[in-house]
Amino acid sequence: LVTALALSLAVGGSASLFGLWRLWRSALESAQAAQGQAEETETQRASAQANLNDALEAIDQFSKFVLDDDQLKRPELTELRRKVAQRWAEQYARVLERQSNDPTVLDAPADGHARIGQELAMAGTQQEALASWHEALRILEILDGQRPDQVAILKRIARAQLHLGQLQTALGDFLAAEQYLTEGLRTAHRAAALDPEEPTQDRKSTRLNSSHRT
Repeated sequence: LVTALALSLAVGGSASLFGLWRLWRSALESAQAAQGQAEETETQRASAQANLNDALEAIDQFSKFVLDDDQLKRPELTELRRKVAQRWAEQYARVLERQSNDPTVLDAPADGHARIGQELAMAGTQQEALASWHEALRILEILDGQRPDQVAILKRIARAQLHLGQLQTALGDFLAAEQYLTEGLRTAHRAAALDPEEPTQDRKSTRLNSSHRT
């Protein structure tokens, strides 16, 4: 009886150990497969990101080439430059529909919309310029939320707010203009307080207040 019980326990224990070993092997294989899939997914994501960045760079380079070309700055080509700026903005809109919160994607549209706003303002289309600067400010505020208190982002936000104030002044909406100019000064002060390389607060304040009054 003792021998039979011992044999039964040995067989049962071996079966249990074998079962546990099979479970361990299965879990290990599943983990390895999941890791392989994750690595493949990450590779695909990185490749897609690189392709998107290349596409954005191509759009930016082409648009800037056209807008910076001295031969295309003649008054009779103003409408052409306006259309290039509009198409540039449309391409950014398509990208942001899919990548609305990716900080690696948002930098280029923020700068691009600022440039588009400048071009449209020079073309005399103040309302379209206002829309582009609004979009630039919206994207920059998203970046500020993701990376708070970064001096470079704050300076870009202040620049957008001041341009919006100037455009609202040109359009005759002085209440909105004062609001944007005040916000721009406040943001510029925040950036100056965080940047040790900026002029002292008193000199900065004097210069900005002078600009505000103008």
